[in-house]
Amino acid sequence: MVSALFKDWTVRISALAWLAVLSLYVVPGVGQTFLETFGERYAQIPTLLPVIAAAWIGISRVADLNERRFWVILGVGFACWFAGGLPLALVSDEHWSLGFDVVSEVGYLLFYIFMILAIELRPHEQHTGSLNEKERQLRAAGLTLLGFFLLSYFALVPAGFRPDSLASSLPAFVMYVLLDIVIAGRLLWMQRDAWSVRWTALYAWLAAGALIMTAGDIIEGLSWLDDTHWVPEFLIFRSGTWLDHLWTVPGLIFVFAIRARHVQFPSEQRVINEPPTSQRTTRAGHVLVISALSLPFLHYAFYAAGVFQDTALRPLREVVSVTSMVVLGGLAISAYRALERQRDQMEASELGLLNELAAARKMDAVARLADSVAHDFNNLVQVVRGRAEIIGQQIETGSPLHDDVRQIRAAAARAADLASQLMTFGRKPVAQTTAVRLHDLLRRSERLLKPLLDDRMRLQLQLHAAADVVRLDPLQFERIVLNLATNARDAMPEGGTITIATATPDAGSRGQTGGASPL
Repeated sequence: MVSALFKDWTVRISALAWLAVLSLYVVPGVGQTFLETFGERYAQIPTLLPVIAAAWIGISRVADLNERRFWVILGVGFACWFAGGLPLALVSDEHWSLGFDVVSEVGYLLFYIFMILAIELRPHEQHTGSLNEKERQLRAAGLTLLGFFLLSYFALVPAGFRPDSLASSLPAFVMYVLLDIVIAGRLLWMQRDAWSVRWTALYAWLAAGALIMTAGDIIEGLSWLDDTHWVPEFLIFRSGTWLDHLWTVPGLIFVFAIRARHVQFPSEQRVINEPPTSQRTTRAGHVLVISALSLPFLHYAFYAAGVFQDTALRPLREVVSVTSMVVLGGLAISAYRALERQRDQMEASELGLLNELAAARKMDAVARLADSVAHDFNNLVQVVRGRAEIIGQQIETGSPLHDDVRQIRAAAARAADLASQLMTFGRKPVAQTTAVRLHDLLRRSERLLKPLLDDRMRLQLQLHAAADVVRLDPLQFERIVLNLATNARDAMPEGGTITIATATPDAGSRGQTGGASPL
């Protein structure tokens, strides 16, 4: 798989950019001061640009609208990460101000918000129904609002009322670690639910990048506790050391993940999309309830653990926490109400189907009764018609009884037609057979079968019958071929060849089969 990925030019550019950054740390002669400045301000730029390009390249060739949304939102998220690091790269220390801190925090937090929004689209699934769309909108709105409340809690409130408290980034790193864990866990869960090599590889690579980011945030957060002297020296984050690569390696891994959806894999690997066997979905109401409780929980946990020492900001942060709980709780109630409405609609639909089933059973009983009565009635009518014929032959020519016999025979004929109609109503439809060319029908069925098979399966037609004209029902024949091919596919989970062959029977079998070419 990795060899196939390195055939993509985006992956090659990303790998070269990462190797160029790595070379600065291993080539002798590069000063430590330069490395510290480069690691703090510029190291992420050459590795993030290929990620943004990889996410947006090829979007126009994606047919599914939901998947296109996924790539667009993912690219926007990495662009926000890139924008969050631009102030460090463009603004010198003497011109640095509190506003640039806020801009950076906004950019980084928007990256997490867009990342979560993209993941919740679940692009490997087929989304149908208005409820799925409603839940997606509620989940997107809830996660966006949660990001706004987190930004207000950790950055806007301190920046507006106690700028000096923003100097300590430990609480923000705790928030980032939690978001990293949520993203990595969600990606690993979806990786279990994926149904092709492409989506499995994509989610696995994304999860690996998120886990490395988690390690980076944990180490950088622990560095703020350096004054306690219990953090090991090699885990103290300092720019210009190997720890800088905790922020450059994820860029390369994310490019691997994104291009895994588009590169050409070897034919023996299973890459064709198939319907998932089961869907383990998380309702929007569950996500919103957890979101509503998260910020109040963090608030009281931080102050109880003594992470926050600035008691003057506590009332303002409590207002933000309670407001987030009320707003997100309201969205959760909306989600559950939408679910209840769907349940009511399903119950009404089920009741309607039960009524239709009862009516269909009644009609079936009536049809069976009509067929039985019509059959007996037709037997009686045939007796009447036969007797009328005999009487008509025995009456003398010119007798006035001839007119009566003629009326009896006409009435019997109309009764026979009515009985025939009733028997047609009560019987199941008969297959409409016609003469067709069997080979043409199989070639047409081949086009229907190929989308059902993945790259590990091969369909082979061996059409050797000399005379392929047969009489059958084409629709029933295609249905039989599709069922046989589907059963053969399910019986060969490791792949194989499905062969459909025709042949001209020998003389002995032709005498037994009536000359038809066997399939």
